[in-house]
Amino acid sequence: MGIWNTRFASGTYQGLTGSNTSFAGLEFRNSQNRGYLGFAGLLASDNFDKPYVMVDAKAKYAYDSDNIFEQNMRIRTAFNDGLKSTQIRYSPLTINVPINDKVSVYSNTHYSGKYNFKEDKWTHSIGNFTGVDYKINEKNCISIELQRKNLQNLKDNSSGNWDMNISYIRYL
Repeated sequence: MGIWNTRFASGTYQGLTGSNTSFAGLEFRNSQNRGYLGFAGLLASDNFDKPYVMVDAKAKYAYDSDNIFEQNMRIRTAFNDGLKSTQIRYSPLTINVPINDKVSVYSNTHYSGKYNFKEDKWTHSIGNFTGVDYKINEKNCISIELQRKNLQNLKDNSSGNWDMNISYIRYL
């Protein structure tokens, strides 16, 4: 059944409109062959306001043995004063190209559907993360990426559709 690994994950997603989502928590992964199944519990905050809890279920499967071409899915549920939202994000193709032993570049085009329980409303988006992973050492990694949301409306290049994301991972 593979080996379960534990990772500390933290990050901040800074929107070009000034919005911010920051998070920190633990992720548990069971890696096998060309994929993994993972679960995470994260404490998060939007715009450095009232904290809330996020619970993630994640899965990845590589199409090739070098893990360059893969698909992945995440289901994220957020709680504050009850259910806040559930997001389902599926990427049929992520490309991850190693540059050397420490650096890789990636691009992840995905569909995202999010249900807001308080507003009883679904929102949908096609998006892309493109970034760089830097392996500091065997236990620490940092990622910096640019995110474009709402690609279904290519003409809307407004700041509300762009984020800069920074994540830090520590393998425990």
